[in-house]
Amino acid sequence: MFYSRPHYIQDNGNGYSLEERDALCSKCGKSIGRQVKYKNIDKEFSFSDNEKAEYKHCPYCGERL
Repeated sequence: MFYSRPHYIQDNGNGYSLEERDALCSKCGKSIGRQVKYKNIDKEFSFSDNEKAEYKHCPYCGERL
């Protein structure tokens, strides 16, 4: 799996800046999903949809992630 460059989404007014990036399959290049991170809190990006965090294989081509 590889990732797009993170991009800034918003500052929701309380000092927390949200960043987002796409998680892409390294074989077929399709987007597995989006990952988010609060710039001032989270140390790592995580899927906003918890189900996608459990994926072991690409849902499109079957490549191991």
